[in-house]
Amino acid sequence: MTEKLIFPLDRYHLGIRMAVLLTMFIGAFLGLFLIMPFVTDALGLTQVPDICVSLIGAIVIGVGGSWLVEQGLLNIWRSGKWLVLDDNHVEIRTRRSQPISINWAGHINVQTWYFVVTRGRALVPRGWYCLACRLAQDEQIVLLYTFTKPDEAQKLSQWPAFEQLISSKRAPKLGEEQLLTKVAEQSQLRIAEKERWENGVEMASKDFFELVKEMDAHLPNWPEPQAKS
Repeated sequence: MTEKLIFPLDRYHLGIRMAVLLTMFIGAFLGLFLIMPFVTDALGLTQVPDICVSLIGAIVIGVGGSWLVEQGLLNIWRSGKWLVLDDNHVEIRTRRSQPISINWAGHINVQTWYFVVTRGRALVPRGWYCLACRLAQDEQIVLLYTFTKPDEAQKLSQWPAFEQLISSKRAPKLGEEQLLTKVAEQSQLRIAEKERWENGVEMASKDFFELVKEMDAHLPNWPEPQAKS
């Protein structure tokens, strides 16, 4: 890598989520009580119950308006967090605090894992993967994650280095009794996942994949040889 790479972090931050939600409610309200009654009268839609037309129109206006606002805000309203990669460091920078910096040349404790999303939401459908990466060096910790489709994640040449985190609540099926041993062995990974939930920073999937490539290029012992094969 000959040039510095800069990736925005936490694109869907709280401010954008609240603005999108507010826009959806305002759009639906205006659609239901102002826009759609006017459109119904103007087009003479007398054969269809007004409430049906108004409800459908309100939903379309609310969802469409919130999507337009979201796309616009993503380009102008940054979270104030960036991931910066160069030949010497990986850093998380913010506007109000000192950067979290890890030197590629020093000893780095690496943990990479994934789990299957079981409860989908608007931007993350059920069945997608959450991929996470924790880099620790002395007191500096970089903890990043992303959500992506399974087939996209499995295209990574470093994919075998990502260990599947098995839910401790999952009851093993017949023939899967070894999962109990696996769950017991993942105590450290479970601690890392709790830390991700509390303090992790989300990246776009394409940016996360670039981070993984840079890790492979700069960390001679990651992935481990058996993970690469």
